[in-house]
Amino acid sequence: MNASERRKLDIFQEEAKASHTTHWDWDYMTDAQIENWMAQQRRAHVSRRRKIMLAMGLGIAGVLAAGLLVFHGLVSW
Repeated sequence: MNASERRKLDIFQEEAKASHTTHWDWDYMTDAQIENWMAQQRRAHVSRRRKIMLAMGLGIAGVLAAGLLVFHGLVSW
């Protein structure tokens, strides 16, 4: 394995380790770091919820539009 491949592996391992961080790591973080991490998690949760609500709204609108088209087709037929 050459140096470039080893560096990529090290970066991947660090990213994997960071994504599996557990609560005990908070003991080593400053209050500002913990607050920053928690704020990022809140923003991610809100963003995820907004996407779900938008998808549900578009789905309902699509079903209503299809229903109106079918109803209009039946009435004018």
